[in-house]
Amino acid sequence: MPKSAVQPTAVSPESLFEIPHKHGDDYARWLVECTADRLIGHGGFAENEREDLQQELLLRLLESWPAFDPRKSQPLTFVAIVIRNAASKLVRQRRMERQHIRFVPESPDVDVPSHVPAVDLQCDVATVLERLPPELQELAGRLMTESVTEVARSDGVPLSVIKRQVRQLHDAFAAADVTLEL
Repeated sequence: MPKSAVQPTAVSPESLFEIPHKHGDDYARWLVECTADRLIGHGGFAENEREDLQQELLLRLLESWPAFDPRKSQPLTFVAIVIRNAASKLVRQRRMERQHIRFVPESPDVDVPSHVPAVDLQCDVATVLERLPPELQELAGRLMTESVTEVARSDGVPLSVIKRQVRQLHDAFAAADVTLEL
C-alpha cells in the first residue's frame, strides 16, 4: 500500500492523560498547569483566571488530539506544541482586548463618546484593507488570530515571504497615515 494511503493509527483520548514523563504519568495535565502558571505570571492574566486558562488549554489539546499520528511525532512533542500554540493564541487575544481599551479617552474633560476613536480607527483600517490586494487582505485577517510563524508553517512558505508581506501591510497603513499599536 502506498505511504499516502496509510491511515493514521487511532489514539484514544484516555491515552493523552497517560503519557509518562519525569514528573509523573500525566504529562498533559502537568504541562497545562505549568503553562497556566506562566501565563498568570507573564501573559497578562490574573490569578483568578487560572482554572479558566487550564480548561481552555485542555480543551484545545483534546480537540487536537485526534490529529495526533504516532508515526509522525512523539506524544510529548505533540502535546508540547499544541499547548504552546494555544497559550500563544490566548496571549495574542488578551493583547488585542487590551489594545481596544486604549482607545478610551483618558481625560474626563473630553466630551466625546468613548467609542468614537475606536470607530474612526476601524473605518480607517477598513479603508486601507479595501485597497489592498486580496492576498494581503487575507493575511491581515489571519494575523488577527495566527502568528507570522504559524501562517508561514500552515501555508508551507518560508517565513521571509510572510515577513515581506507584513512589511507591505505596514507600508500600506503608514502611507494612509493610520497608526496601529501592535
